[in-house]
Amino acid sequence: MTRRLALEQRLYEEAPYPTLQDEQERILLLELRRSANNPTLTEILAAKPLNDLFNSCRRIQGWGTRFLYPRQEITKIVTSGSGVTSACSGTTAG
Repeated sequence: MTRRLALEQRLYEEAPYPTLQDEQERILLLELRRSANNPTLTEILAAKPLNDLFNSCRRIQGWGTRFLYPRQEITKIVTSGSGVTSACSGTTAG
């Protein structure tokens, strides 16, 4: 088998499997969705959901290196208080 054929065979075999980077991004996205939608009381007391949401906002606003969460989904995340606002954009949800 020539080198080219060996390379093509290897690429063909590896194609259906995600890379390590893809897997890490998938895990981060799942953790972010959990933090935004259904964190446990223990996670809330440890402030993990807030840290996850903050880090995601940092990435979206350019403080980080990767964009992990679709912008239209971020605008759905709201904080409660006297006024309900979008977590990252600061706009009032209505």
